[in-house]
Amino acid sequence: MSALSTNRPLTPKTIALVLLLCVLWGGLMVSVKVALAGVPPILLAALRFGLGAVCIYGWTRLSGVRLHFEAGTRLMLCVPALILVAQIVTMNIGAQFTSASHAVVFMQSYPFFVAVIAHYTIPDDRLSMNKVLGLILAGTGMVWTMGDGLGESGAISGDLLVLFSATLLATQIVVLKHLVQRIEPVALIFWQQILALPVFIALWMWTEWDLAVSFTPEILAAIFYQGAVIAGFCFVVSTWLLKWHNATKISAFFFTTPLFGVTLSWLILGDQITIHLLGGLVLLAIGLWVING
Repeated sequence: MSALSTNRPLTPKTIALVLLLCVLWGGLMVSVKVALAGVPPILLAALRFGLGAVCIYGWTRLSGVRLHFEAGTRLMLCVPALILVAQIVTMNIGAQFTSASHAVVFMQSYPFFVAVIAHYTIPDDRLSMNKVLGLILAGTGMVWTMGDGLGESGAISGDLLVLFSATLLATQIVVLKHLVQRIEPVALIFWQQILALPVFIALWMWTEWDLAVSFTPEILAAIFYQGAVIAGFCFVVSTWLLKWHNATKISAFFFTTPLFGVTLSWLILGDQITIHLLGGLVLLAIGLWVING
């Protein structure tokens, strides 16, 4: 059996954990929009992953998890680190030039790219008719849910940047799926962030050094959310899930993230929930059932 064939069946507890990640990721774009009101996009990325690395390191000290990795894997770690830099920078910059609803829609297109990339690079993660049908249904539900947002005017450049960020995220997921077979997941995420951090700082000093920065309690809370919750907890848990479960099936659940994002936008930013949300829920549920049937 291939080393990449460690795909265990999804249990109710696993599904609940994945849905928790979806709820937390649903709040990401809300927190990004809040933080961008006072912090430039690349500096925001540096603060996010600096805090995330600190949180992961603290957790490893408390839990006794080792951050050691073999010398022969050092160059491998540079690949996901560079992809991470490109993905976060394009997402943050794109979010500045488009609406939150557009950013959510285009960012959550990445499971399509995961399915295609995994089909060609992971031996037992092939596209089947059920997966294709399920992804189409779930994707239709996502677009239907965000139908009102798609009607808003938004900068095409921002939309394209966020869409490109989604393709980079999909690539990163597949790369991590390969690397977690050789590197402990927590160590992989920690060193990925450590290697990416100086690149973020260098880009900030090069492009944003003279830009104004302001910190309010809301902005600080948004940065903490992105660092401790998203870059820390969510990255560790998602990487662990990718080690033991089918990448396409896990990623398919992330189609629910826009639903939670809409709900959190309503609760936090006062955005309106429409009939599109209810119709999208039905299509998403059917799509996930088909994929995992």
